[in-house]
Parts: sequence; C-alpha cells; structure tokens
Amino acid sequence: MPRLTLHAASLLLLAAIPIRADVGPPQGTKYIPVNAEVVTGSEFPEFVFLEVHHSSYFGPPRYGADPKDTEHRTRNDRTINRFDFGPRRPFKASAGRRSSTGLYVIPKAAAVKYPDLDQLVTAVEAKEIPGASRHFFAQVKIVPVSDPRLEIKVRYRTELAPNGDGIAFIRVNNAGQPVPDGVPLGEEEISGPKLSLRWLIFGLAFAAYFAALGIWWFRRSGKKAACVVSLPQKESSP
Repeated sequence: MPRLTLHAASLLLLAAIPIRADVGPPQGTKYIPVNAEVVTGSEFPEFVFLEVHHSSYFGPPRYGADPKDTEHRTRNDRTINRFDFGPRRPFKASAGRRSSTGLYVIPKAAAVKYPDLDQLVTAVEAKEIPGASRHFFAQVKIVPVSDPRLEIKVRYRTELAPNGDGIAFIRVNNAGQPVPDGVPLGEEEISGPKLSLRWLIFGLAFAAYFAALGIWWFRRSGKKAACVVSLPQKESSP
C-alpha cells in the first residue's frame, strides 16, 4: 500500500510540472487566436510557395535529466507542404499558443537546387537563399476577459516588392484599403459608425412595414372618395 501511494504521488508530481511551466495570461486577460487570410490577384510562376506548420509542447523530463532543464523538455515539430498560391487559392493561416503556420516564398530557380523540402526550409530559415522570405501572419493576442471575440481575423493582399525582388504582403481593412502602420491587429475596420446585421434587418423590416401601411391607407382613402362620388343626388321637389 505505501508503495502504491508513493507511485501515485510521483505521477501527480510529474503531471504538475508541465502545468506549472505553462504559465497562463495575466490576471483579467485571455488568449484569442489571430487568424489570417492572404489573397492575390496574380499568378507567381517564378516562385515556389511552402506552407510550414511549427508546433512545440512542453514534455516530461527525459530519463536521468534535471526536471528544471526546460530546454531539453521542449519538443518541436515541423510539417512542410507545397502550396499552390494563386487568385482562386488564398492562403489561410491560424495560430495557437504553441503553434503557427507560415508561408515561405522561394525563387523557383533556387528551390530546384534543394530536392528535399526539409533542407529547403532550413536554408530559408538560415537566410542562405537570396530573394527567399518567410511570413507568419497569424499569432495569439492577449485581450481583456470582457472582450467577446473568440478570434481576430486579418486580411492581406500581395504586391510586387518595391525593389522588384520578391513579393510584398500588405495588411488591408474590410474595404481592401491598406492599413496604416501602428494599427493593432483586429482594429483594421474603417473608422466610423458600425451597422450590425441585426440593425440592418430591423431597419429594412421597419421601412417595409410603413410602406405597406402607406399603400393600405392610400387604397382605403381612394375607396372612400369613390363612394362619395357615386352617391345618388336627391332631386329637389318643384
């Protein structure tokens, strides 16, 4: 019995270590994901696009290792896929606290030199390929607990880089206009009064009601006038 109790206590201790290390947001705040969509109106046959998903998790200590050695307890995974980016094929990215998805842009002439995708991504991350770039559009944002949003959606469009070398990604608002520098994520909407769908429906229904009421009143008034005109006139006696 004591041996069983000691074993259970050890399991609880191991389970508590990662929980303690994975610290949550500050008090009164929460995490929400920032999900992104990247659209383009052009084809880019001279580039190769890769969708690279990174994830990490805080695992238990390795056998014989110091439990406080957090560097060797972090596990990292990477998934690489080719992505056919184009006008009808937008790139969508989502992120979590320990995961992210990036779009890697590599000149095709340089990409053919790396038949292995893992080696190609490693070369891009080491900045060994001129003209190659990587972009992480999604992230996680800390907001007050009172914030009703479950996610933040951002949108990007493409342009040729000013120097003609590569592709530039421009963050845009809900009208497709570029967002000025310094505007926080999630506040890209055009400033001014916001008209929600609920109030729009209410306004249309209100207008339709009064239009129907006006038509009914007009027809009713027309019938009364017709009755007055058609009433027979009494003949006066001589």
